[in-house]
Amino acid sequence: MSITSGFQCVDFRQFYMPYGSVEVRPTKKGVALRIREWVEFLRVVELINDEYPDLGKALPCYMGECVVS
Repeated sequence: MSITSGFQCVDFRQFYMPYGSVEVRPTKKGVALRIREWVEFLRVVELINDEYPDLGKALPCYMGECVVS
């Protein structure tokens, strides 16, 4: 995630380092949120955390057993 000064947005993007390069480059995989969208996103995350507190304890499948229903 990065905050871009020129475009006032919060950018969630996958990055990679090309072979032989020392500079990390962004991919097309990602999303940029305007500041007002970011604020709304944070509000929704808080609502979800309040409603489903067990989600905060959830582990990714690679860290434990995956349960598929």
